[in-house]
Amino acid sequence: MKMLNKNIAREFKMSLARYISVSALLMLGVFVLIGLNVTGPNMRKTAQTAYNTEQLADAKVTSTVSLSTKDRTAIKNLAGIKKTEFGYTTDTVIKNTKHALRVQSNPKTLSKLTITKGHRATTAKQIVLSDKLRGQYKLGDHITVAAGKSNGSTGLTHKTFTIVGFATSTEYLKKDSLGSTSLGSGTLYGFAYTTTGAFSSTKPNVARLAFTNSKGAAYSTAYEHYATKQVDKLQKKLNRRNRARVAKLRQDLTKQINDAETNIAKNTTAITNAETELSAAQSQLDTQMIQAKAAQSSSTVATLTIKQQALDQQRAKLKTQKQALKDARGKLTEAKSSKRQLKDVTLTIASRNDFNEGYNNYGEDAARIDALGKSFPAFFFLIAILVSFTTMRRMVEEKRIEMGTLRALGYTKGQVMREFLVYSVTTAVTGTVLGSILGLLVLQESSSARTPPTLISRISN
Repeated sequence: MKMLNKNIAREFKMSLARYISVSALLMLGVFVLIGLNVTGPNMRKTAQTAYNTEQLADAKVTSTVSLSTKDRTAIKNLAGIKKTEFGYTTDTVIKNTKHALRVQSNPKTLSKLTITKGHRATTAKQIVLSDKLRGQYKLGDHITVAAGKSNGSTGLTHKTFTIVGFATSTEYLKKDSLGSTSLGSGTLYGFAYTTTGAFSSTKPNVARLAFTNSKGAAYSTAYEHYATKQVDKLQKKLNRRNRARVAKLRQDLTKQINDAETNIAKNTTAITNAETELSAAQSQLDTQMIQAKAAQSSSTVATLTIKQQALDQQRAKLKTQKQALKDARGKLTEAKSSKRQLKDVTLTIASRNDFNEGYNNYGEDAARIDALGKSFPAFFFLIAILVSFTTMRRMVEEKRIEMGTLRALGYTKGQVMREFLVYSVTTAVTGTVLGSILGLLVLQESSSARTPPTLISRISN
């Protein structure tokens, strides 16, 4: 037995290069298997940490018109909702460019910001830009926004803001695709946050929601199924609310239009009659003035001059009334246009997969790595098996004379096979252990090294 052990030790020493090469091949296969299989779950775990840190909303309600008090009450009373936060949002363009910028009010509890430099906006003239724009702007710079459409409105009380910070948000995970818009080039160039006082409207137009029971972590089958089911159920309730508010808006606009048409017709007649009377009075006054001047009656001329001033004042007042009538007609046109557009008024709810493009893509990337982890390592193991089989067969061929000698000396088949079993098992164990250590430590450590938001932005880019 002692001689067999020496023989095994000598074989390891003589074929060290072969031993290392086979072990390295097995190590690579295990390394890829472990590494790929821990990367997907680790990505999801890292993402979940970021979502928990920023309290990413489970769903988002958007409206094409501002949310009234009744709208907000209806949203707050939706079943299965633990927390609701209303906010303001408007799309603008950076002045003299086609770069679209989505400006939102500072979130308080849901979808919070992660400030990367500077601080949050605290006044209506301050703004925080997306971290992507840090290369184009710096703290203290001013940025001016515009409506992006002729005769359009920015929806903001100011157009020029002071940049006080830069931030990332889990609502915008992809650096190269932040979302679409109807302004500028059609895609968002960046996002920004300011205070609610910076918005011209007194009513919010967006609501972020957190589910009462999310049923699992992000990207899990349980969570995604629950989110889809919950959003579908809530959308039906919002549709009923939307139909009610559209009917109320139509009723209000109809009354507004009817009242406006009546007032315009009445004022038009009054202005026409006033113009006729003013014209007749002016003609009479002109005739009297000519006669008074011909008679050289200074007192009469003075009296007529006072009357002329009175007529001029009436004419100025009439001009103001005509301008007001013109404005009223403009508002009437806008009201009729708004009534025609009521069919486009919507109140929609979207899950993370729909309102957050990066969330969906990140989950798909993790799923692709999971699928890769189930198939790709098989090629490495197949190659390792073939190489190991060829190596061991060659080793057996080389040892045939030695094996015959050992058998002739009285050693059993098991004792003769011991050398090959020890060699193969040791090679497999060495490769597996080293591959597992590298896969678990190297890849897992590297995927967890960065802070969650930064990692998400980098991977999703």
